[in-house]
Amino acid sequence: MNRYIPILLVLLTAPALTPALAHNGVDDEPHHGGVVKPFKTLHLETAALPAGGVQIYFSDAMGEPLPASAVSQVAAEIEHPGGKTDSVDMGIDPTGVFWTGKSIPLSDAKAVLRVGFSFHGAPAMVEVPGVALIAAAKKKPLPGKIAGKHHEH
Repeated sequence: MNRYIPILLVLLTAPALTPALAHNGVDDEPHHGGVVKPFKTLHLETAALPAGGVQIYFSDAMGEPLPASAVSQVAAEIEHPGGKTDSVDMGIDPTGVFWTGKSIPLSDAKAVLRVGFSFHGAPAMVEVPGVALIAAAKKKPLPGKIAGKHHEH
């Protein structure tokens, strides 16, 4: 009976060791206080900063971080209820890890953040509900990855 104890311990602790690897080893959890959305072979995590601003991180289908330069022509806009739309001027941050832009704080849960970009020459667009971004900004981010390196927040 004692020979089964090591196997049982491994089985009981394995889920605790890999909480973000929920789908066959794919890490699709947010690591930067944002909302993760898939697009074909990419994942993008979009974060609306509480003090204002937008950050967008890209990763591959397995959740491994990609440099910001993996995509191009990133554009973002926030559509508010009533039809008012604010453009967010996006650029690659100085570290080359993510895209960033300045905006007023996102406070209306009915707003929608639209992110457009080009990936391998093909245009793409993803919409992220304001309610999800506001909720994500209130959570503590999970330990994240930057350009293939793990880091803690």
